[in-house]
Amino acid sequence: MKYRRSEAKDAARAQFRGVWAAITTPFTPEGELDEAGLRRNMRYYTDELAIDGVFCTGTMGEYWALTKEERKRVVEIVVEEAKGKCLTIPHTGHQSADETIDLTRHAQEVGADFAIVINPNSRPGSNRSTRRSIITTRRPTRSTSSGGTRRRKIAKSSASAQPRWRLAAWRACFSRSRRCWR
Repeated sequence: MKYRRSEAKDAARAQFRGVWAAITTPFTPEGELDEAGLRRNMRYYTDELAIDGVFCTGTMGEYWALTKEERKRVVEIVVEEAKGKCLTIPHTGHQSADETIDLTRHAQEVGADFAIVINPNSRPGSNRSTRRSIITTRRPTRSTSSGGTRRRKIAKSSASAQPRWRLAAWRACFSRSRRCWR
C-alpha cells in the first residue's frame, strides 16, 4: 500500500477514475472457457470503448462457475490484453482463506493493478431465525401515510397465491436440509 489506512478513501478517489467495466467470462458451447472470445472482448473494451479499468472474475464473470485454474487463466488474459491500455482489478475471493491468498498472489504476480476480496459466504443462522425472517418478509406491510397504522390489503389475484407457494417451498427446503445446517 502506498497510503495509510486513514488515507484509503482519498487514494481510491485518485486511482479509480473514469469508466470501469465489470466484464463477463465467455464460454464455448461445450461450457469451456473461451480464451479467444475473452481476448476479442478485451480488445473491444480497450480499443473501441477506451474504458479506464476492467473488473474480472467477479459476479458478472461467474466466478462460481470457474475452476481455480480457469479463474487464474482469465486474470492472465485480462492483464495481458489490458497492459498499457487500462487498469485491472480481479476478484480473488474464495470460501477458503488459502485459496483466496493463492488467487490474490497469482493476480499480483501476473501484473493486476488491484484485487478485490469479498467475505466468504456463510451458512444461514438457525432454522428458527431463518424461518422467522421468511415469515416476517411474507407478512403484509403497514402503512403510516395516513398518520396511523393500518394494514394494506393484498390484491386478490393469481399473484396473491405466490407468497404461500414460496413459504411452502421454503418449508420443504427446511425439512430436507435441517440435518445439513447442524
